[in-house]
Amino acid sequence: MTAKHMRTEIKATNIELTEAIKERVQIKADMLDRFMNVPHAPTNPIAFVEVEKLTGAHHKKGDVFRCEWMFDLGSKLLRVEKTSADLYKSIEKVKDEMERQLIRLKEKNLSKRRA
Repeated sequence: MTAKHMRTEIKATNIELTEAIKERVQIKADMLDRFMNVPHAPTNPIAFVEVEKLTGAHHKKGDVFRCEWMFDLGSKLLRVEKTSADLYKSIEKVKDEMERQLIRLKEKNLSKRRA
C-alpha cells in the first residue's frame, strides 16, 4: 500500500495567519496523518482548517478563538469545531476530537471487514 500524505489548507478569519499558527496546525495534522493509511481514505486526503477570532458583544470577557477542522475522506466528511480563550488550546482540542473520530471510523471499518 502506498503511503498517503494529507494536504492541509489553512484559513484565518479575524486573525493574522502567522508562521507559528501554520506550524502548530501542521504539527497536529502530521499527528493525524497516520490514519490516512487505511482503505477508506482517498489517495490525496485534504484537511481544511479554519482558525478564527470570534468578535461580538457576547465576548466581553476577553478573546474567544474557534478552530474548525474538516477531513474529506471521499465517502465520508468528518468535521470538528471547538472554541477556547486560547487559540492553541482550540487547535489541540480539535486535533484530539478528530483523532477520536478517526479511531472510531477505523474500528467501525475493521469490524465490518471481520463480519
